[in-house]
Order: sequence, then structure tokens, then C-alpha cells
Amino acid sequence: MSLIIKMTELSMPTTLEDAATEMEEMRERIAYLEHELVEAKLQAASARSNEDVLTLKTFQMTSIIAALVSMIVQDDEDQHNKQDMSCRRIARWRQIVRMVRTKLHGGAGNRNHNV
Repeated sequence: MSLIIKMTELSMPTTLEDAATEMEEMRERIAYLEHELVEAKLQAASARSNEDVLTLKTFQMTSIIAALVSMIVQDDEDQHNKQDMSCRRIARWRQIVRMVRTKLHGGAGNRNHNV
């Protein structure tokens, strides 16, 4: 029930003590509603922050995919030496896997792994 409706439903206080009690109740209601408003604003800010993080991660993944596609296309265009191609292709895939691991894990902990 809204605060305005609650205010209009209150009967006129008959004594000064009743008026003081009603004023205190109104202050408590206002404080509660202010608290709820702050909570709602915090939740909205958190949702925006999460959205920004997801947007950044999406951009990072798109960049990684674009780099991988570029490497593969470049590798396919360099087929002039067929004998050496299988070794170069394996080396290229190892390079791609290392790059993905580095990008996804921030470069920490995966530098010594052989693929």
C-alpha cells in the first residue's frame, strides 16, 4: 500500500500523544521506504556493473576468435611449400592453443605447458 494512501487513511489524532505516535510511525515508514530505495539503487548499479563485465568479456572473446580465424586463414594462404606444411600447421596450432590459454587465463600459470 502506498505511503500516500496510508497517510490519508490515518484518522485525525485526538491527543498530542496520538499525534506524536503517528508522526513516529510515519518516520519509521519513511525510513523503511528510503532503505528500500537505496537497496533498489544498489541492485540496479550491481546489474549495470555485471552487464559491463559481460560486455568486456564478450569483446575479449570476439577478439580472440578474430585472431584465431586470422591465423588459420593466413596459414591456409601460405601453402606454397607442401612438404613443410604439416610441420608448420602443427606449429601454428600449438601457437594458437598457447595464445588462447594465455588470453583466457591472463598469461599466468600456463607458459610451461607443452601442447
